[in-house]
Amino acid sequence: MKYRTGFIILVIFCSFPLFSQNQPKEIKNSGKYYWGEGKAASLEVADKYALSDLLSQISVQVESQFRSTIRQSEGIHSEDIESIVRTYSHATICYADRLVAENKGMITVLRYFPRSQVKELFEQRKEWIKGYVSLGKASGQELRIGDALKYYYWSYILLQSLPDCRELTLEPEKQSPLLINYLPDRIHSILSGLSFEILSVNPTSSGKIFNLQVLYEGKPVRNFDYTYWDGENWSTLVGSRTGHAAVELFGASAGSMDRILLAAELKNINESKINPEVWNVLENAILPSFPKATFNIPIPAGIAEKTAFVPKNIRQQDDSLSLYPDIIKKIHQSIGNKDYAGIRNCFTEDGYRDFECLIKYGNAVVLESSIEPEIISFRGELLVRSYPMLFSFRNNQQQFIENVVYSFTGNKISNISFAVSGQTFQDVMSKSEGFGSLEQRYILIRMLEHYKTAYCLKDTDFLDNIFAENAIIIVGKKLVGSQKIEGMYQVSDIEYIRLTKHQFMERLKKSFRNNEFVNLRFDATKIRKGKSEIYGIQLEQHYYSSSYSDKGYLFLMVDLKDTDKPCIYVRTWQPEPHPDGSVYGLEMFDSN
Repeated sequence: MKYRTGFIILVIFCSFPLFSQNQPKEIKNSGKYYWGEGKAASLEVADKYALSDLLSQISVQVESQFRSTIRQSEGIHSEDIESIVRTYSHATICYADRLVAENKGMITVLRYFPRSQVKELFEQRKEWIKGYVSLGKASGQELRIGDALKYYYWSYILLQSLPDCRELTLEPEKQSPLLINYLPDRIHSILSGLSFEILSVNPTSSGKIFNLQVLYEGKPVRNFDYTYWDGENWSTLVGSRTGHAAVELFGASAGSMDRILLAAELKNINESKINPEVWNVLENAILPSFPKATFNIPIPAGIAEKTAFVPKNIRQQDDSLSLYPDIIKKIHQSIGNKDYAGIRNCFTEDGYRDFECLIKYGNAVVLESSIEPEIISFRGELLVRSYPMLFSFRNNQQQFIENVVYSFTGNKISNISFAVSGQTFQDVMSKSEGFGSLEQRYILIRMLEHYKTAYCLKDTDFLDNIFAENAIIIVGKKLVGSQKIEGMYQVSDIEYIRLTKHQFMERLKKSFRNNEFVNLRFDATKIRKGKSEIYGIQLEQHYYSSSYSDKGYLFLMVDLKDTDKPCIYVRTWQPEPHPDGSVYGLEMFDSN
């Protein structure tokens, strides 16, 4: 069950007869509520005292429930129980209602919370556990190893916060494994299946960058989050979407270390803020550790250092392609040297604008890849896909690895974009001719790549041009506030707001101004063809920025009648599926 955040009721007992003076007595004496009271000269201090009093009452009940179901001899100690109790105590702060009274310069605050809903907090966490287990399974099957580890870990820490954690099973059947055994086993199994191959090492002015490929059971992973030891400190979190990892060693450490120490990320604290319950437990509970999450990767003796960022050999389809490896090599060298003076003539005017946006996006480092780039001829352009690059940001503890696509017109680069995942690429290109021509399928791929890139590089001109003037734009958000029904809270809901294109673009511009970086990741792509040349694209979207992260479901209705100018007529985003499990799609809109 989900709750709405409690609203504030201001009651001045002496001044406002609208509120019954007996209301506080009824709350205290009904037996239906936990309550806490505080008195002080200021509202802030009185409220602090009231919350402290309230939380002490709730803590007593939750701790009692734990101790009645779990014996310390089973491995749960007092400090563990106390840390778990804190997660419930802190959770109630969001939901506790408040009454305020003023009398002779003193403020009295009464905070209260329905007793029945403490149990419902337990049930709510069970629902989250089930959902994250399902997401973990799906992610593992799709080689999204970073997501699989994250979801299984979140399930495990939520499970450990339940009094009956040793009784819950994976499925309702009696023979189903206990989650308390299943979840750590899945995490250990995934970690055991990971391996790393050092592809190359590039010298830098301050040390060396080791380029690695990340494999799970011998296959390149689709995503992976990690940190590493640089010789002095643990690095910021790196999010890879390309199956590659980059490890940068500085100074003396770069020459003296004979192995790389790398740790798979399990907690994902920043992303957990999407779900306050998970974040609350991560922040307040004693967390389990997994030694297998840390990897010692030997550095091969005598591994050759590459003095240039050389692209892999491109398959020579004909002699006209011979220039492209040299051009890309020159650009990669300039990125490595942070010297861009001699490459302006490698680009068209638009291409160089894209390049400037790219290098401003973050501190870019070109990585070695074991996958040979692919050249695709498309509408007078040659697209060279895809070169992994690492981007880091001066003021934020986050890094990303993205695959970069170069578009050539003649012998100049006319466009640069971030690639969609290999799975998304295959999902679209494997469609039959009945779905759309090869050209239309590739236009959809390029549109998604340009859409993703426009967000990352804050290209509001592209976004303004691709949306129809009368586009339907719907943004979903979880409602806050509460509605009292005999002391209970109404179940939280989602409010859908329709925006004009102008309102939407103003929101985007403000978000771009307020964030050092924005990054998108698309998963679970589903594309359907509607009437005429209308296509519906459903995506699971992961949004990251320097101030905020979320996950939700994006739907785009795209018109390809004019293939030179794809147009988005509908854009919806929702934080979770509708109650029946569906998300916005073509069937909900007139695609004529």
